[in-house]
Amino acid sequence: MEVGDSQVKLIKRLAGYCMAEYAIANCLDLTLGQWQRLKANRVDVQKALDQGKAVAEKQVSASLFRLAKQGNVTAAIWIEKTRFGRTEKSITEITGAGGGPVRYTTEERKERVEQLLEVARVREEKTG
Repeated sequence: MEVGDSQVKLIKRLAGYCMAEYAIANCLDLTLGQWQRLKANRVDVQKALDQGKAVAEKQVSASLFRLAKQGNVTAAIWIEKTRFGRTEKSITEITGAGGGPVRYTTEERKERVEQLLEVARVREEKTG
């Protein structure tokens, strides 16, 4: 498919609405493979996508910052965590009897390994 200037402008606008790339490709009547090739081969397409995303981020950031300045504690905490790198850390320690090490029998270890393998198998099936 030939993508002209009007489609490149559309890509920038849709990216500015935080639209997912698969949806942008859909709007252009492209398969995901065609979309990926288009981005790889056309610097202007990738640039339009990046600029649109930057516009969206700017608008969301400005709104969020405005809320934080107005006293919205949730917004302020979110900004601190995502922009300033602050985190809430919780440490969970598990100990055995009397604060000593946790002791497992060989059978308990075998059961635990089997449980972990089952969890991994189920996750693998879900993510395919």
